[in-house]
Amino acid sequence: MSISKLKVDNHDVLISREIEQAPIKTMVRELVQNGFEAEREYKYQKKVVEFYATALEFENGETVKKLSIKNNGVGMTDKELYTSTNLSASIRKTMGKNHNYGIGGKVSGLRSNPEGMRYRSCCEGVVSEVTILKEGDFYGREKDEDTNAEVFNVTDEYTEYDVLEDWTEVTLYGNKITDNTISNPFGSDYPVSENWLNVLLNHRYYRFPKNTDVIYHEGILSKAQGKRNLPSWEEMINNKPTIKHETVATECGYSIIYALNKAEGWNVHRHSAKSCGSLVYKNEMFDVASGNNDKLITKSWGQTAPKLGIPFGSRDLCVFVELDDDYPVSMNAYRNEIQSSIGEKISLEDFGREIAELMPQWVKEFIDTERNKHNGSNDSMKKRIAELIKNLALSQNQYQPRKNGAVLTEPLNGTTGVFRDGLPTNKRPKKKRYIVAKPGGKKPSSINKGLRDMPEWSFITEKLEVSEKGLDGYAASYVNEANQIFINATHHIFKQKQSELENEFASVMSNETGSKVVLQHYQDEYAFNLISSVIFARSEWKQNRWDTEMLKDATSKPSLTISLAKDSAMIGRIKTRLGNNSELKAIKLVVSNG
Repeated sequence: MSISKLKVDNHDVLISREIEQAPIKTMVRELVQNGFEAEREYKYQKKVVEFYATALEFENGETVKKLSIKNNGVGMTDKELYTSTNLSASIRKTMGKNHNYGIGGKVSGLRSNPEGMRYRSCCEGVVSEVTILKEGDFYGREKDEDTNAEVFNVTDEYTEYDVLEDWTEVTLYGNKITDNTISNPFGSDYPVSENWLNVLLNHRYYRFPKNTDVIYHEGILSKAQGKRNLPSWEEMINNKPTIKHETVATECGYSIIYALNKAEGWNVHRHSAKSCGSLVYKNEMFDVASGNNDKLITKSWGQTAPKLGIPFGSRDLCVFVELDDDYPVSMNAYRNEIQSSIGEKISLEDFGREIAELMPQWVKEFIDTERNKHNGSNDSMKKRIAELIKNLALSQNQYQPRKNGAVLTEPLNGTTGVFRDGLPTNKRPKKKRYIVAKPGGKKPSSINKGLRDMPEWSFITEKLEVSEKGLDGYAASYVNEANQIFINATHHIFKQKQSELENEFASVMSNETGSKVVLQHYQDEYAFNLISSVIFARSEWKQNRWDTEMLKDATSKPSLTISLAKDSAMIGRIKTRLGNNSELKAIKLVVSNG
């Protein structure tokens, strides 16, 4: 039996839908990638991708800056340039699912630049120009109304020096012709910071191809910025003396890179990259969680890191999970996600257990140092909580490394691969210095005793850290994967109840020891409210009375905040407990005797 190929009846609708559904944030990647993949005339010629401003002059003499991206690959003739501006067309590149579709740069570019994308290419001293744009409801090439020409020779605009070597340039005209596409690349409906370009590139490429430079010319990142090369993450990690790093290889087709930087920033410009975590596949970064407070990267590293066994210190730590080129995943059509063989998105959290288990000792020690800077878990409270856990027989798997550096993970089904169809699940990553529980083996004794079932809790007092952990406006959060509760000590509920308690014990608050006793009891009771909520919710879930969504809802930030707000009896309970405190009684007696 043979088949008849399907055809497209309405090309205009198909093209419009393809462009208008494209993610705008992939535009820069696509145009840079075109430069990386462009052929070079000379084998050892350095690849260069440059960003610079082009002044567009209007008939009234006014000018506006447009962003241009240029590469020094082999240029295109007028006919090749015409062909390359068709969708699903590419010059001198391999087409296919895992290679090129010939649509990325044009589709994502036109989404943000309906006023036009001007392509110019110099080939053997001749510069040709084609502009693609949207007019009305249709997308097409700009053409001369008299001659119907769509490709123009603009060589006369350049000096002899400008055309000595081949190059190709794309200039972005924007959402409106008056837009400055250096500062306003996506139109007024989507304003961005002046650091937008750096954010997108810093969070897209873990490494650049060999013998390749990415260059920002003057004024691209800020008015004060001079010409500079953009370093890749790999380059920064390997070459910056303040960064300590280690790569842990596994037998499952990927490696994990841990990097710690105690300096102020990760690169040299004032728009420094912040710490982050991501998957890396074929040199590119996916599912990026960033410490940059920028809406272009919506996933927060401060909130993601605890799920990977990094409850503290994420501001200075980066983690990259690099998949081998033959790992059984592929990029989606828009190249902004990687997915399994059945089309499911692969995320950084899918490797959370492995990141925690294979964490080098020096990383664990750094995390513990950062943990110890916070008030929180203490022995007296743990005894109180242990009784709850014992009565409820609650069991918990968590990704947080033990403080003594031992392996923590409880094997669920004897596998620690990515739990998705079509991906390896029958191998456990190993490294000689680590002791990893064997499939089907007994659980560590500490788990049998329930010591790992107890949530850790910490009070967050620094406003920046409150924001990093997503606690703005919330009293607390619970990270199930790490079995960790973060308590916002800047929240108005915490301050209100503390003030109320201090008024009740005003007579001893001027005494250093008395104040310490009162505030410790307050923190313990405040934390116990949250810990109890989490433990009871997990108990209901474990006994199949609640499903996973109900568990998530009960331990969500809004639910925990409401639990504290409704606890009107908290101060009364603390007064009762403190009423029997011998130390406080002695202090009261001393104070009263003056």
